[in-house]
Amino acid sequence: MIEKKEDRRITRTRELLHRTFLELLSEKEYEDFTVQEIIDRANINRTTFYKHYLNKEALAVQIAEKFKQDVVLPLLQQRFNHPLDEFARLVSPIYEKNQATIATMLKINTRHFNLKQDIQNRFKDKFIEVASKQNHSNKEIDIQLQAAIFSNLGTTILEYLLTTNKQLDPVILVKNIKAGMGIFLNEENNSFK
Repeated sequence: MIEKKEDRRITRTRELLHRTFLELLSEKEYEDFTVQEIIDRANINRTTFYKHYLNKEALAVQIAEKFKQDVVLPLLQQRFNHPLDEFARLVSPIYEKNQATIATMLKINTRHFNLKQDIQNRFKDKFIEVASKQNHSNKEIDIQLQAAIFSNLGTTILEYLLTTNKQLDPVILVKNIKAGMGIFLNEENNSFK
């Protein structure tokens, strides 16, 4: 079966709308701009916008889905294929490249769409998928609890890095995770070494 290629004009229009949406979102809160502002800045007419998207939220969802497909899911797939130290080094350049987009996209929080919650759910599902394949003979092991901890830890680290505008140093990040977990678990070996 031959796959039909999308018309280049359609592709260009969607890319323009995506860029324009992200520009406005970097300047304002999601609720503070309208479809009219998007089309004015993109210099397209209203009919063209509505040929592509039902509303502003549909545009936001498509941008977020593309971002998840291109960035989040491939990283999540890699998380359990590498030790934490190696994974942190792998994710660092990807985070640096996408830091502004991630920060901008996390601003979207509507009744129907919340990227942070969606990423958290993806983290949780992936953890459950991987952990379920391991042999857990101990009945006290609660994979759901572990998944909740993992997903919250991942999104909290991401939010912290974004809100403090800190660069991601993979070595220091891993040391902080291990030291923090050591303190939380009340283990003696919880200092930087």
